[in-house]
Amino acid sequence: MNHEKLSDELEDIIVGKLLRALNDNDYRAEIETDGYIGVFDSMTDNKVGFIKLVAGNGSEIISDYSTNLEEVLKPVQEFCEQYY
Repeated sequence: MNHEKLSDELEDIIVGKLLRALNDNDYRAEIETDGYIGVFDSMTDNKVGFIKLVAGNGSEIISDYSTNLEEVLKPVQEFCEQYY
């Protein structure tokens, strides 16, 4: 198996964990532009933040995010740290 395929698979796993973490905390994700994901409160539909993804970065696919999402993203970040 080549490195690029492993990186793609890891990114898929991370994005899945990211979406589950948002859902588990009553948020929903909406694809915006240029790798940005808008994060919305599921109850009010208000935008509460963003997450910036950069494909091809493997375990560092999460490039940036709103600081108010730190606690929600903590388990995802801990998972990613295993692969740094």
